[in-house]
Amino acid sequence: MITMNTHVTRDEEVYHQNIDSELVMMSITSGRYYGVNPLGQEIWEQLKELRSLQEICNQIIQKYDVPQEDCQR
Repeated sequence: MITMNTHVTRDEEVYHQNIDSELVMMSITSGRYYGVNPLGQEIWEQLKELRSLQEICNQIIQKYDVPQEDCQR
């Protein structure tokens, strides 16, 4: 079960590249490509190190002034 205390980090099977100020990611396992919005880019940056979901959420709340409940969703 995933909780706010769960620690997460980047998946080494996901390659990423900034292209024209957009983060593009590709899963080697599935072969799928993803375009990531600025908030997703920020989360990806935070995942360079092992972090709890609560730590990531706290950073988002501070920067974007969103309610805790919205961030946790």
